[in-house]
Amino acid sequence: MLVVKEHSLRATRQSTRGIELGQIRNKQWMLVTLALGMASIASAADGIMTKGYVDVQYRVERGSVEVIEQGFLRNTAKNHFAVQSGALYLTKADGDMKFFLDLPVVQNAAPGTLTIGAMQAQAYIEETMGAFGYKVGQFDTIYGFESNDSPDLFFTTQGLVYGLLPVTHTGLILNYGMGGLNLSLLYANENQKGTQTVGQAPELGVKAAWADSSYRASIGVLMNRDEGKDATASAANTDYKSDQIMDVLLGGTFDKLKVDLGYDVLTKKTSRALNAAGALEDHKPVTGMLVQASYDLDDKSAVALRYEATANDNSNQFTQAYLTAIAAPAGTEYNGSALTRTSLGYKCTHKANLIGKADLNMNTVKIADITNVKTASYVDGAVSLTYTF
Repeated sequence: MLVVKEHSLRATRQSTRGIELGQIRNKQWMLVTLALGMASIASAADGIMTKGYVDVQYRVERGSVEVIEQGFLRNTAKNHFAVQSGALYLTKADGDMKFFLDLPVVQNAAPGTLTIGAMQAQAYIEETMGAFGYKVGQFDTIYGFESNDSPDLFFTTQGLVYGLLPVTHTGLILNYGMGGLNLSLLYANENQKGTQTVGQAPELGVKAAWADSSYRASIGVLMNRDEGKDATASAANTDYKSDQIMDVLLGGTFDKLKVDLGYDVLTKKTSRALNAAGALEDHKPVTGMLVQASYDLDDKSAVALRYEATANDNSNQFTQAYLTAIAAPAGTEYNGSALTRTSLGYKCTHKANLIGKADLNMNTVKIADITNVKTASYVDGAVSLTYTF
C-alpha cells in the first residue's frame, strides 16, 4: 500500500525559498525582523499603506481512496486545523507611480513553523500614463479566473483549473486601457521562474479583456520555448515543442446572480506520451474547464456552485504519485488522466473585516489510460475564517 501526502501542485512550480519561523537560524531571524520592522515603519511613514489578512481553516478530509485496483491509495491528512494562508501588503503611491510588496505566509509541516515570502510573493513598480501603463518586477499572473489570495476567493481554496496555470511572473507588463477594453503584453522569465535559466527563452504573453457593468470577457495566450530534446519522442529524440497556454474567460452579472466560465488549453513541450500498452502516441493537450455561479442572499452573504474538469494533466498529485511508485524514468507521461470537482459553498461577511466560508467538494479521479485504473470518488470540505486589515 502506498501512502501519498496531500500537496499543492501549483505551489511546487514556484520558488520554495522562504523564512521559517520557529527553530530558525540567526540569519533567517534577521530577515524576519527586517520584514516586521518594515511593517512597523510603514505604518508610521507618510503615504505608505499597510494591509494584509490571515485565513485559518478546519479541513475535513476523506483519507484513503483507491485509484488502482487492489493496491494504490491516496491518503490525505485526517480532519485538521490549518493556517491556510496570510499576507502582509505594503503600498507606496506617488502620483501615478506605485510600489507594492506582498509577503505571503503559509504553514509548514514542521511543528510551530510558518514560511514568509516563499510562494505567491510580489514586489513590483507600477506606473500609469493616461491610457498606457506598465508593471515591472514580480507580480500575480494575468491568466485564470481565481485569485492567489484567500479574501478574493469565494471558496476556501482554489480549484483544479487554478493548478494548471501560472501563479506569478517576473518580468514586464505593458497595458493599454480604453473604456472597458484592456490590452496587455507580457515579457517575463521562462516558465514563471523568479530567475532566468541559462539557455532558456523568456516567455511572451498577450491578453485582451473587456468588461462593462453586466458582462466581461477575455482571451490570453502565453508561450515559452524550452531548449533541449524530448526523450520520449523517438529513439533519435526531437526538439521540444513550444509550451503554450490559451486562457478564455466569459462572465455575466444578472442582479444578484453571477455566472463565470473558464476554458484553458495547454500544449506541452513533450511530443509523445505512453498509452496503456506502453507504446508512444501523440501527447494530447491538457485541458481545464470551470463553471461557477454565485447568488447573493443579501448584502453580506452568498452561495455558489462550481464545477471543474481537467484532462491529460500529468502534474496532478495522483499521477505523479503513481509514477513515483513504479519508479518511472524522469519525464514519463501518460495520456488519459481525468479529474472533476463539484463544489458547493457559502460565504458571509461579519463585522466588515471577518469573512466566514464553508464548502463541500465532490471529487472524481482517473490517473491515466493504463491497466488496472479505476475511476475513484471522494468527498472533502472545509470551513474558514479570514480576517483582513
